[in-house]
Amino acid sequence: MPWAESDGGDKFLWTTNGTDPRQWPVTVASRNGGRWHYEGGAVQFLAGYCGGGLGP
Repeated sequence: MPWAESDGGDKFLWTTNGTDPRQWPVTVASRNGGRWHYEGGAVQFLAGYCGGGLGP
């Protein structure tokens, strides 16, 4: 289940590897069917995504 979704239909999820949530990367499930991972935190991810500086 995504924790957020973009206006364009991309879904933002956690990849829950390990037991420490601080280590979970953000996973983007693209509306086009692809997936990519962001290794930083959610706030940094959202700032970069909204600013147009992130992509697969």
